[in-house]
Amino acid sequence: PGVPRRAPLASLRPEPPPVKLPRDEAAELILLQNALDAYTNRRLSIVEGAADPGALGRTPLATRAKLRDARLAIPGLLEDFARENPFGLDARLLDVARGYRHAVGGRLLVERTLKSHAILVSTDEAGPVYAVLGVTQSVGELVALGPIGRPPVLVDVVLLPWRGRIVWDGIVSTVTIHLGSGIRRSFADAYLRAKERGQVVTTLGPQPAVASRTPRPARDGRRRSRRRWRPQTRWASSRRNLAGPVSA
Repeated sequence: PGVPRRAPLASLRPEPPPVKLPRDEAAELILLQNALDAYTNRRLSIVEGAADPGALGRTPLATRAKLRDARLAIPGLLEDFARENPFGLDARLLDVARGYRHAVGGRLLVERTLKSHAILVSTDEAGPVYAVLGVTQSVGELVALGPIGRPPVLVDVVLLPWRGRIVWDGIVSTVTIHLGSGIRRSFADAYLRAKERGQVVTTLGPQPAVASRTPRPARDGRRRSRRRWRPQTRWASSRRNLAGPVSA
């Protein structure tokens, strides 16, 4: 008998973790988003003739953003949607819809993209750092289509809880302002500090989960110290300019 061949090394490597949702989950999320938008429009009449999910397919993103923002601003609307279930969704998707009350919206910085997720950092001083997946495109792919083209870049976006992970909803506005080296370094330090402390947020909910971290052993009996992060003067002056021009 012949000698069995060894499997190529590439086939022995584990599959890289996804930076976006699997195709079937992405389809479910889009189905839920369309249903929520249609229900919101039935209540508020923002888009003429779009009372059913199928009628929203070609609605401009700016209009979809209005529906989303209105939905998140109305207390009880998500619970009403889940209770009435006007489009016959299954129970799992209705549970996800209820969880959207924990959504996080606002201006965040896409600080970097990693193999398993993107890092989004709050623009609030000492604010959270999030590990985020894309939906049909990774965060990095979508950022590449914008005017800046690569991280770091400021975005206006909504983060959603999705079955133990965080996704952004895909309706993203890029803030086209220049970030100086001091500001970029401040955001990078914020991420590294959160990573060091095991404080990168990986799920949204009543008690958001954070990424676990295994402490590294100290070298020569001493622990490496990281320079304490302090916002620089340029941070404050730039914060006043964050409401710069936005392009969809």
